[in-house]
Amino acid sequence: MKWVLTVSVVFICLGIALSAVGLAMGGYEAVQDYFLEDSNFTVTENLDLGDVRDLDLRSGSYDLRIERGETFGVRIENTRRSKIEYTLENGKLKVFSSVKWSFFLSVSWFAPAPTVTVYVPDGAELQTVYLHTTSGDMRQNTPLNAKDLTIKLTSGHMELDELTADTCTVTVTSGHLKGGFITAGTATLRTTSGELNLSELTARYADFHATSGNLKVAAVDTDGARITVTSGDLTLTGNLRNDTAIKATSGSITCNLAAPVNDYNRKATVTSGSLIVNGRRDNSTHTNADAVGSLDIRITSGTVRLNFGN
Repeated sequence: MKWVLTVSVVFICLGIALSAVGLAMGGYEAVQDYFLEDSNFTVTENLDLGDVRDLDLRSGSYDLRIERGETFGVRIENTRRSKIEYTLENGKLKVFSSVKWSFFLSVSWFAPAPTVTVYVPDGAELQTVYLHTTSGDMRQNTPLNAKDLTIKLTSGHMELDELTADTCTVTVTSGHLKGGFITAGTATLRTTSGELNLSELTARYADFHATSGNLKVAAVDTDGARITVTSGDLTLTGNLRNDTAIKATSGSITCNLAAPVNDYNRKATVTSGSLIVNGRRDNSTHTNADAVGSLDIRITSGTVRLNFGN
C-alpha cells in the first residue's frame, strides 16, 4: 500500500507542476499578445504650431527626439498602454506622459517604445528650454538657442548637440548623458550619480560639482570657475582662465590645462590627500608676478591632479 500512496503523491505533484507550467505559458503568451498589440501606434501630429517661445519636454518611459523642422512641430506615436500629450499655451510647448500602468503589465520587453519627435526650425531663439528625462531615451539632433536652459537626467540616456544660452544648468542624478557643445554666459554642471560626459563647454563662468559618479568635459574654456568634488571623479581638459577655486572633499579631480604652469598663481591647502602637479606631488604655494590666472586649491581628502602645458 505504501508504494501505491507514493506513486499517487508523485502523480499529483507532477500534475500540479504541469498545471503551473501551463498557466505560466498561458500568462506569458497573454502578456506578449497584450504588448504586441502596442505595435499599432496611434499618431498625433501637428507640424505647424506657430509661435513657440518656450520648450518644456519631459521624457518618461518613451523616446524623445528633437529634430530640425521648417516650423515648430510635434509628432507623437502612442501605444495602447501609453498616453503622451502636448499642450501649447502662451507660446510654451509642453510634452508630457501619463502611462497606463498595471502591476504585472508594466514591463515593455515585447513592444517598441512610444516615440515623440519635436521639430525646431533653424535660428529659433527661445526664452526657456527645459529638457528632463526620468527614463527612456532623449536625443537632441538640432541646435537649440535659449536665454535659460535647464537639462535634467534622472535616469535613462540623453545625447546632446549644440546648445547656446545665457544661463545653463545640467544635472545628472543617474543614467548617462553624453555629447553636447554648450556655449553659455553662466553654466552649472552637477552629478549626483551616473555619468556626465560633455564634449565642449565655453562659458564666462562655470560651476562644476560632482557629488558622486563621473563628470568629464573634453574641451573646456572658462573665464572663471569653481570645481567641487564630494565624491566621484571629475576631469576637465582645456583652458581655465582668471580665478579658479578647486575643492576636493573626497574623490578625484584632474585638470589638463593648455597653459604652462607659470601662467598661474597657485595656493594650496591640503589637510589630507594629495596635490599632484605634472606627475609629482607638490603641496606648495606657487607665485609668479606675470601670472594671468590663479588656482585656489583646498583638499580635505582625495586627490587633485594638475597637468600643465608647455
